[in-house]
Amino acid sequence: MDYSNSHNNKLHHYMITTQITYIRTEEIPDGTGRMDAVEVPKKKTMNAILTNNKKLITYDVLNEGRKAVLQRAHDEYGIEVKDVKDYLYLNIVYMGLMTEDEFQGKPAKKARIS
Repeated sequence: MDYSNSHNNKLHHYMITTQITYIRTEEIPDGTGRMDAVEVPKKKTMNAILTNNKKLITYDVLNEGRKAVLQRAHDEYGIEVKDVKDYLYLNIVYMGLMTEDEFQGKPAKKARIS
């Protein structure tokens, strides 16, 4: 994504809420005292922050968000991408046009006059 713009490095920020459906293999009693390996569908709801230099959400922006969520699902919950069977956007919220410092809640730097 091209983050260059004419707004003092301000980017449009969005929060997405997504839900992934994935498969986990679990051992379940088969009724005879033995265990069967069964693929069980699971769901996980996750959030991610998206940024863009335009107030426009394109496929590329959504795809970057999808990749970020899938990476986080892998890193934090051990969910393999190959096990993800569905990916759903539940909500997209516009958070505003701001710099990274503004987004992080850092006070604005005052210009120094010498």
